[in-house]
Amino acid sequence: MKLLVAPKRRAEAEGLDGEPLIQWLAADAMRLRKPLIDVGSHVVLGFDAKAKAALGG
Repeated sequence: MKLLVAPKRRAEAEGLDGEPLIQWLAADAMRLRKPLIDVGSHVVLGFDAKAKAALGG
């Protein structure tokens, strides 16, 4: 679940887990890591090399 938090906002999410983390993310969309891409069987997060490989790039 912590992978959903934008890298620059991870320190702010320290200690949050489960429902409190979900509520924290829902309160401000800028806290989410972007892009979130649904590729059918899973969701790809961010622009890093792992994400590009998952998209075939």
